[in-house]
Amino acid sequence: MKKIEHENDEDRILVSRGRPYMLQKTLADYFGLSLATVQARLKEIDSLIGHRYHDTAVIRDGNLVLANVLAFIDYEMYRKRLLNPATAKYVPPFDPVNIRRDLGFGVSVEENRKAFRTA
Repeated sequence: MKKIEHENDEDRILVSRGRPYMLQKTLADYFGLSLATVQARLKEIDSLIGHRYHDTAVIRDGNLVLANVLAFIDYEMYRKRLLNPATAKYVPPFDPVNIRRDLGFGVSVEENRKAFRTA
């Protein structure tokens, strides 16, 4: 796993084969959530592994817990609908490519500028 430093030293993402991961505490700090909320969300994501998310969405090894940031963002966007069986079937499939693009991964600075000018 390769550690990528960003402008702000607190914004650390661990990248393995192009999949960005964060520690639970980093996720909590980054998204402004409590650690307990992040832990609860990751358990909910665990329940969707094999259905919506790949088995590497949450990596657990003893006390080490890494979460795929793209899966976490997707889950946060659709959480209320995913928890309700009546609306879950209408949630679009998990699309990490679109989320990566929206976050600016693999997009040039000029493309980002154009996207924000038109938004």
